[in-house]
Amino acid sequence: MELFEQSVVAFFAAVGIAWAAWSIAEALFLSKREKLERCLVLIPAARDASALERTVARLSWASAGGAPFERILIADCGLDERGRALARQLEQQYAAVRLCTMEDAEAYVRNR
Repeated sequence: MELFEQSVVAFFAAVGIAWAAWSIAEALFLSKREKLERCLVLIPAARDASALERTVARLSWASAGGAPFERILIADCGLDERGRALARQLEQQYAAVRLCTMEDAEAYVRNR
């Protein structure tokens, strides 16, 4: 039994040392991130926009992981009332999301 306990302790010690070495190497070599240009995402949405919520959630998740999304524009390309309500809800839920017409999206890109 004592041999088993020593083996478990040795295993966790080896894992701890490997984790510490990896953390140090990551801090030294991988922490120097390149400066990325901010991005604009345009989502043309129509009808009830059934996949809109998943799309915005995944883009927000990617943005939290380092993708520099300046703005996520949802362009109204024929949204019905249900789709427009969903887009407005997402606009309130996520700070980067804006609902607009395609003309407003074009003006936003030109004036950036």
